[in-house]
Amino acid sequence: MIIADILPISIMSLLYPLEDEFCAPANATTSFAVEYGFATLQMAQISIVAYISTLFNVGVLWHHWTHPPHPKFVLRAPRKISIRLHVLSGTVEIIFWCLAWFCSSMELRETFTQIQVIASFVHCATAAYQTPIVFGTQAIMVPVYVCCIVIKMWCGADLWLNPACALKSVRLYNILSIYTWCRVLVALFVTMQMFESSVYSIAILLAGAACLPSFGPATFVLGILVVGAYCFAVNKWATPVFKAQQFSEHGRDMFDSSTFHKILAAASHCPFASVEGMGHKQRLRSLFDSLDVNKSGSLSNEELKAMATMHGAASWLDALSYHENESGVDGKKLTFEDFSRVLGTRTALCSQDDELAAVMAPGASFNDQARYLFDTMRSGIEESKHGGATLEPDDHMSTHDLAYVLMQYNLPASEARHAMRKYDTSKNGKLSFAEFKAGFGPLIRFQMSELKGKVRELNKSAHRIAMLQKSAKEEDKEGKDRGVLDKMEFAVDDTLDAVDRGANSLVGGVKRAVSKYVQLEDPPSA
Repeated sequence: MIIADILPISIMSLLYPLEDEFCAPANATTSFAVEYGFATLQMAQISIVAYISTLFNVGVLWHHWTHPPHPKFVLRAPRKISIRLHVLSGTVEIIFWCLAWFCSSMELRETFTQIQVIASFVHCATAAYQTPIVFGTQAIMVPVYVCCIVIKMWCGADLWLNPACALKSVRLYNILSIYTWCRVLVALFVTMQMFESSVYSIAILLAGAACLPSFGPATFVLGILVVGAYCFAVNKWATPVFKAQQFSEHGRDMFDSSTFHKILAAASHCPFASVEGMGHKQRLRSLFDSLDVNKSGSLSNEELKAMATMHGAASWLDALSYHENESGVDGKKLTFEDFSRVLGTRTALCSQDDELAAVMAPGASFNDQARYLFDTMRSGIEESKHGGATLEPDDHMSTHDLAYVLMQYNLPASEARHAMRKYDTSKNGKLSFAEFKAGFGPLIRFQMSELKGKVRELNKSAHRIAMLQKSAKEEDKEGKDRGVLDKMEFAVDDTLDAVDRGANSLVGGVKRAVSKYVQLEDPPSA
């Protein structure tokens, strides 16, 4: 009876204003920020989170509007429309929350709030569409995204019904800011080289811990329970392939990840197998030779898929499935050339040479950048195939080779296949430079932006190394000077010790002499 009485009240309290929702009267003339921002300790904490989030939002919005999105979001028209609407609606939501929060006119505030809520619904819809291809470990990211979307939809409907309530307004804004906190934390962890094997997953959990309590003190705990329940369900009832896709960290290079080390260790029957000091080609060869137990020079596609499933290598599964579907009967066995082409071509996108500075210069044309990237990728693919970087004279790239590269960037196999068929206008299974430049502009712009970032990092690293070398030289010089002083101090100490010992010896000798003299002069007793 008590539960039945309490439950309806608790549900209704989330949809209708109560006394502690800080709802302004119809004749209010002050803004939410002034009137309610710090009305109570709880409201002050929520407001502080909102103000910090606003600073972060400015930086994240600047990044989104000035940097190209990841290629997986823009190679197909639906994805491109979705990501553009996502960024636009998020921008509108942030701007109109700020206007509503600091506006003193009740009528204008209500209008601003309505625009904010409409933008919020669009933002939720586009987020839901992108959820299946998010970065990070999907067993964590997917339930977190679903929880955030559901809570955000609830908060949006609640605010639409009660636009005069300050707490409902800032609550919706803080739920939106979970993504911003996630991006900031990812940037921090990448800079500090922390949590490299699960950076997105840890960042989203910490972002939720910062923002979800605005909805209620126990919301984050409930979110953790939902994630735990989802992980348990996947582990208990999902197929091995689906489990591998859910429990692997998406968006990383497999050959630089802990997954690769685990597979290499398992294949070589050595738990201490390492790839330290190996080049990319050597890593591929080491793994291939370890897997090729009977030394036949080829590997079964099904055996590789089983190995990838066992160790959660989701991007390997996508690439191997694509290879099997596109190659037919020949895809059942992979030679080292096939193995390198299917699983090992991603590093072609990260290569650098003397021409890089020219194509990154401010006056570099898009055509020059596209040509540089096209040739670099072809060189990497040829090196993976044949061990050399000699380009074929026909100036074409296999659509399958490019698809394998894109799948290493977390593009689903089905979408990679669709993109290849769409942009291969000649329908010959090859992409000419003209087809590549016309169809893969987002990839070109994204990768050039990434290369610029990598060059900046290299320059910073070079500067730090130079500073460390300079500091080491100064310390070495100081160490030599200090060594001389230390030797002098040690010499002085030794001298003083010797003096002390000599003085003690002298005093002892005097004492002994005096004692003997006194004994000699002592008259004999009667």
